[in-house]
This record gives sequence, structure tokens and C-alpha cells, in this order.
Amino acid sequence: MKDLKPVDPRAPEDMRILAERLRLRLDRAGFTGVRDVSGSCDLSRSTISEALSGSRTPTWNTVSKLLRCCRIPPDADWRRLQERAKAADTEWRRLTRAGHAAADPTPLPPAVPVAGSRSPQLPGTFTVRAPYGELPPRVRGRDELMAGLRHALTADRDRIQVLHGVGGCGKTTVALGLARLAKDLGYQVFWLSAATQDSLVTGMRQVARVLAVPEPQIEDAWAGKSSAMDLVWRALDAAEQPWLLVVDNVDEPDRTASRYGSPGDGTGWIRPGGAGLTVVTTRIGNPSVWGGEATCRPVGVLSPDDGAEVLVDFAGNAGPMEDARALASRLGGMPLALKLAGSYLARAGRGAGLLRRHATGEAQLRDFAGYARELDRLGTGLLDRGAGGAPEAAAGPDGEQRRYRRLISSTWEISLDLLAEQGLPEARLLMRLISCFAHAPLPAFLLDLDVLEKSGLFPETARADRCETALEGLVDLGLLSVEDITFGRNGDVDEQATEILPCLTVHPLVLEANALRVQESTGPERERLWRAAAAVAQFVSHIDPRAPEMWKIWKLVLPHIEAGVRAVPSAEVEALAVFLWAGRNARSYAVVSNSRDTRRMLDLLLKERTEDLPDGHPAEEFIRRTLAEGVEPTREAYLSTRAEAGEEAPVTLSARAAWAHELWRAERLDEAEREYHAVLDVLRHADVGLGGAMTIHAEYVQVLAEAGKTEAAQTEARALLADLSAGHEDGDDVAVRHHVGHALEKAGLLPEAERAHRDQLAELEKAGEQDSVLYLDTSYLLCGNLTRQERRAEALAVVDELLERYLSVPEPLSAVGRNVVKLYQQRAQLLVEAGRFAEATADMECVLKGLLAHLPPLHSLVIGTRFRLVRTLLECGRPDAAVDELDTLDATLDAPGPGGEDPERHRHASLLWRARAACVGGSCATAVTTYEQLLATVGRDSRVAGMAREEAEACRASLARRPDEDGDEDGDEDGDSPSREN
Repeated sequence: MKDLKPVDPRAPEDMRILAERLRLRLDRAGFTGVRDVSGSCDLSRSTISEALSGSRTPTWNTVSKLLRCCRIPPDADWRRLQERAKAADTEWRRLTRAGHAAADPTPLPPAVPVAGSRSPQLPGTFTVRAPYGELPPRVRGRDELMAGLRHALTADRDRIQVLHGVGGCGKTTVALGLARLAKDLGYQVFWLSAATQDSLVTGMRQVARVLAVPEPQIEDAWAGKSSAMDLVWRALDAAEQPWLLVVDNVDEPDRTASRYGSPGDGTGWIRPGGAGLTVVTTRIGNPSVWGGEATCRPVGVLSPDDGAEVLVDFAGNAGPMEDARALASRLGGMPLALKLAGSYLARAGRGAGLLRRHATGEAQLRDFAGYARELDRLGTGLLDRGAGGAPEAAAGPDGEQRRYRRLISSTWEISLDLLAEQGLPEARLLMRLISCFAHAPLPAFLLDLDVLEKSGLFPETARADRCETALEGLVDLGLLSVEDITFGRNGDVDEQATEILPCLTVHPLVLEANALRVQESTGPERERLWRAAAAVAQFVSHIDPRAPEMWKIWKLVLPHIEAGVRAVPSAEVEALAVFLWAGRNARSYAVVSNSRDTRRMLDLLLKERTEDLPDGHPAEEFIRRTLAEGVEPTREAYLSTRAEAGEEAPVTLSARAAWAHELWRAERLDEAEREYHAVLDVLRHADVGLGGAMTIHAEYVQVLAEAGKTEAAQTEARALLADLSAGHEDGDDVAVRHHVGHALEKAGLLPEAERAHRDQLAELEKAGEQDSVLYLDTSYLLCGNLTRQERRAEALAVVDELLERYLSVPEPLSAVGRNVVKLYQQRAQLLVEAGRFAEATADMECVLKGLLAHLPPLHSLVIGTRFRLVRTLLECGRPDAAVDELDTLDATLDAPGPGGEDPERHRHASLLWRARAACVGGSCATAVTTYEQLLATVGRDSRVAGMAREEAEACRASLARRPDEDGDEDGDEDGDSPSREN
């Protein structure tokens, strides 16, 4: 193959035989190069190159994949060939590690001129000088880490410093920064690479020469007559000049161990030294590997601010700093990704990428914002363009390793290759599986081994019982992290009421890179992965969405269900169907917990992906009916269900109730009443069991109340209470109880409604769900109930208690932050009703100047709160102040710059409130003129138009009663505003 090195002649015969036979089979199968093979068998190019060059024996998993690409079964003969090669490889490396020259079974010719040869001896190019040219102008975001390393360098050199983290996190840059510091302080710096055994051993030999060890002693040690490791360390310990020894890329620690020793026992190539400091960079973060004489220092990702500085360091002026911050966040602060992105933009500034192929649709990338947009479109493959050139261009195995480590597409594959070589092919499968889900903590219990095994995830070379070991390896290499999610029960924070849920987390770019591998994988492999992911999603169905004590788990699971529904390929029909069922269960959680935004998102997503199912698929029809909205779609769903199942079937009754619900929403109360009554009549007389029957009954009560049939509503409400007291099967459902509370409230049974609300709150507190949307909504209902019972002080106490809880949460833009604003608005209304006008106004001004001060002026929360302040000022009898506030609001709407959420709608609302302010101020004529101006600009059937017509008519009636209006009379009765404002 054209891009493949010759088989290593120094390798043992069994290794060479395996490599040559694999080459022959791949050639016969028509493969032209390593890149071609890599794209067909989901192996990194470095793994394939090593397997086919004889420099390292491939794992059985690698051999099997290569054979399957050639349509050759990996039988027992091939297995024996791989095992013989592995045994020969192990012995060869053992002898090499011990320093035996005789370990080389086929020594190369001496590097001296042969008689008659015209080729002179080539000069040595191996160096142990640190590559200072790769050091950026400043090591960003590592001040604390660098301070600790500087202290170790100058005052605490008796411990090895181990810099560990996932590939691409900047370990080498940190070590290089320390090397520069050491050089400036007069230290002798040695820089070695342990990416290959040869580079490490050759580097140590060079260290011995630099330290003036006599050449005969070096020759004896490297000939196996004495310990090369001890020889080097005697020289280091005896050095007069302080030194820094950096051993980079020690991702296979066994390479550094002495014969019969371990990497951290102090007898191998890596040891502490009193005369200098030893620093190791590695992906392995397990302290037990490095021993008691090592200090392990994790190297993490950068903050958005530091990441933005790195981008600017590489790219220069490629856009505003806020765009750089946004791109840094999108890249997860991963230093390698930041360097690649910045380098690409720097190259673009010098002309790279100016010539395009129009058919690709790719944009010219010249700034941070454009790069972020293209990254969202193309994925992590875009990042590798910042490296320039192809990995095949690197010279020699060491150069090839360096090249792969600097590419996003392969740097993490190197870690997976390491685990595969250790007999853990399950690690790659786990990473591919996890990449099917979201960048969010994944509850570890979802990766149930029985579920994964039954799904067929593991081929013959992988086993479920090794997954735990593979998972530990992934954590050690930094590809996965374990995060304990802690949450309380029973509303307490004591230790007994606290639960810990272990979750797995992964860097977003690591996740994306693995997801890309899944997308590019062959049909059978992709099918197996998505079948396993679907099995995980199906396992979620065991979590009851109607039980509040499980909602915290649902909050963790929901992002993964959403991500899976979005990502599963349309071709994987059965996996898609399973994910849609899981999405329906997630929607049930959103409905029960009153998480309206989540429900809307899931409705749209499920509708979109259901269209990808084949016509007539069972899941397609069921989900279509479940998600039907609007009077006509729900009526059609009911009629088709009735035709299939019969009038009294539970599924038909549910469909009919859904139609009744849509009639109610459309304010067609008579028709809604008729359909609800028909459903309940069947339930009462046909002995049909139907989950959700009490919810249907509760909605029927509300329809009667809204239709003005108070007596009938109260009769039905009492019957509903009787069913609840009698232990109806729906009675323990918190969503049902919420509907019952609504129904009692609408029917005017206030004491009974209050008890229902308080029982609901107690149940949610028991489950530790005081921060849930349902708890907040129920608290609002309780406040309104207490107000209607003239118990405003108690209502105010409820609001204050909620505010005290929510104000402890620091994220003002989260759902909790929105809840705080809503609570302040409700508090202001209660204060107005209590006559505490100054406090009400102060609350609204405090929200604007405090909680919302950091938001842009046109943010929906800011606009809504300004309108609420206007209303509060009018209720306090201060129309002039309200008009001043409206002037400020209009100036904001008219200011140049990015528009907010439908600014035209806000202008209509401003006119409406100006008319009301004029009316409250006694200027009904001005109010009528303003109403007419508003009606000329809004649609006739809009809600604002309806309110404007009704209020304008009231103003005209007032003018008719007071023809000599001078603007001084009180206009409060004309200033009443609807309960819902913008």
C-alpha cells in the first residue's frame, strides 16, 4: 500500500509474518492505503500502521477487524498466529527494556560506510533539548499549577511531578513552560519522549552522554552488562548543575519500569532526584501507578476567558473578544482544540482557504463567529484543518506519533488503542455508546451490563464482564470522569435524607469525536451501537415519571433521551421507534411535573422524528395520536380510534377526552361539556377502567364553572372529592391532585381547594421537589386561594418563603431566576391589595435594578417586568410615574441595535398601557384616542384588540356620563386592567 512503511526487519519473525500476511490480505481486498483501511474498519491510522509494519503486535480485536474488512473470518489459525506474534513481541520488549543488545534478533547493518560505498555516514539528529519553539507566548490559565511546579523545581525536588489529563488538555505546554522557566534559572533541561520504547531508551542514552558518562560504560550498559537505568540515575544524582528531566507522553507506564519492577517503585527510568526535578506528562491519572514518591497534578480545561486569550494568541484579531469567548466555550476550553482553531484562523489570514469548491457549500472562515458556525455544521473534523498537512507526512514512528497526538480526530483514539492493546476492546465500545447520548452527566446505572449484553453490543472479542475494568481504564486516561450527583429527600439536608447518584461525564469534544466515528462506521457496527443505545433508552422506561421522588433522576435522564431521539439515524428504524417511546415517557414526566417548556420541546421533536418512521409503523400511529393538538386533529384521532377499538374502549375514551380538552381550550364550552359528560357517563355505567379518569372529571368541573354553571360545578366537584376520599386508583398521582385542586378552586370550594393545595405541597416536599415547576405552580394557586379568602397576610408569607428559597440560587437566567421574578410580581400585587403601595413599587424597581440589571434591555424578562411596574404604579394611583416608565420603555424599543422578542408586540402593549394610564389619570378622551390609535395598528382578532375595544367602550360610556371632563376627576373605575399583562 502506498502510504505504508516497510515491515520492520528488526522485529521477531512471528511479528513480521503476521504483518506481511495482513498486508497481503488487504492488498488482495483492494485497499490502497492506511486511510482507506481506517475508514472501513473503525481503527485509527496509527494502530493500522503499527499492525502492518511489525513495530507492535496488534490485538486480536484489531486483527479481527482487519480480516473482516477483507471478508475473511477471524478463525483459530489467525488467532494462533496473533498469539505467537504477541509472545515474541513481549519477549523482545522485555529484553530491550533490560538493555540487552542481543534482544534484536535481526540486527541492522552498522551505520558506517561499507568499502566501495559512496554514501557517507549520516549525522545524528536525535536531541534531548526541549522544543521551546512550540511554547505559546504565554501559558494561559495555569497560574496556580505553574506556581506549584515552580515551588517543586526550586524548593521541593524530592518528588516526581506527574502532570495528567485527557489527551489535548495541554500537559505538554505546561511542562514546556516549566522547562523554559528552568532554563532561565540556569537549570540543565532534558526533554525525552516516551511515545515509543525506542525514543525513551535512546533519549536516556543521550542524557548519559550529555552528563559526560564515559562511552565504554554506556556501551556496556546498553549491551546488557550492567543496568542502563542505574547508570543514568547515578549521573543525574551526581550532577553539579541542577537539572529538569521531562519525560513526555508516558501513556504506557510499563515502558519506564525496570525488569520485574513497576513504573512507580523508583527502580526504573523515572525516579526522584535530589539534584533536580523529574516531571512526567501522561494520560494516566491513577496515583497507584506512579507510587508514593510522586505528586499527581491534574491538568484540566481552560475557562472561557482564558480560552479566548489562547484563541487571540494564535489567531490575532479575528473578531470581538465576546466571539472568542463563545468559541472557547463551544470548544469546551480544550487547549488542543483552541490551538487548532486559532491556527486555522491565522492561516486563513495568510490566504489559506480562499480557493473553494462551490459544490461543498463551505464558507470562507476568517473570524471566530464564522468558525463557530462552521464547527456546528461540520463537527470536529473542521478542527484538524488547523494542523496543516496530513499525518502521513510525518517522518518515522516518533514523528507519526507526534502528528497523531496533535489531531483531534486521532488523539483520543490513541488512548482507546492503548486500552485495546491491554485486552480491553470494551473501552472503545463504551465510548462509542456514550457518544450516542448528550453532553451531560449520564447516570451510571443506565449502563446495565445485562441490558448491554442482551442488546448484542459486544462481539466475540469483547465481553460485558470486562466493562468495569474498561471503565476504570477510561477514567484513568481522562476520557471519562465520575461525578457524584447529590440530592436530598424529605425536604431535608441531613445526611440520612441525602442520596448520591454516580454519573459519568465526558468532555464535549471527546463526545463529538466519538459520535463522528459512530456516524462514519460501517452498517453492521453502527446498527449494533444504536441497538445498544436503544436498549439503554428502553431501560429508562422503568423509571416512573409520575412519582415525584423519581423526578430528579428524570432531570438527569431527559437530556440523554432528547439527544438520542435527535441523533438516531432514520435508517435504524427499530432503534428510532424505541427512542420515540422513551421520548413519550419523558414527555409524561414533563406533563406530570408541569414542565411546560420541556413538554413543548419534546412535542416538536417527537413530531419531527415520527415522520421518519415508515407509514403504518405501530409507534408512528400511537405517537401521532398522543401528540394530536387542535380541535380537528383530536376529533379525527378520536373517530379513527373509535372505528378501530369501539366506543367504550379505554383508548377511545382517552382520545375523546383529548378532543374535549381541545374544545375547552378553544372556548367552545357547550361542546366540551357534552363530550366530557359522554366520557364520564361511560366510565360510570360501563365499568371501564381508565387511567386519568379523575383528571377528566376535574377538567369537566372547570368547564362547568367557566360556563357559569356554578351549582353543577360544585356538585361535580364534591363528587370528585368523594372519589378521592374513597381511595380512587388515581388519587396518589400528584398530577391528578393538581387538577383536582384547580377544579375545586374554579368551583368556588375554597377551603377544600386550600386543603388540596397544601396536601400537594406536602407530598412534593416529602420528595424533595420544592424547586419543581409543579411546586411553584401549586404555591401560586395557594396564594390566590388565600387572597380570595381575604387572608392576604398568609398569602404574602407563602410568597416570602418561596423567595427566600429561590434567592439562594445564583443563576439569574435559569428557570429558577424566572421564578424569582414571577414571585416578586405576585408579591407586588399582594402588597397593592394590602395598601402597601410604596413597598410594591420598590419591589418592582429592585427587580429591574438588581436581579435583571445584567440583562440586555430588550430581554423578555426585563420588558415583562417593566410592564408589571407600570401596572403597579397605576394600581398605586401614580399615572404620571407610569407614563414616565412607558417613555423609558418606548425609548428602549426605538433604540438602534438587535431587536428583542417581537418588539412590535411590545409597542402595542405600550399603547394599551398608555391608554389605561390616561384613564386612571381622569383623561378619558385622551384614553379613547390612544385606544383608537392602537386598534388601527393591531389585528382585529388579536387579544390586545379585544381588550382595547372593551376598555375604549367603557371610556366612551364614562365620557357620556361626564361631558364636561376636565381631566381632574378620579378615573380609577376606568383604569381596571386585565389580570394578564404583557
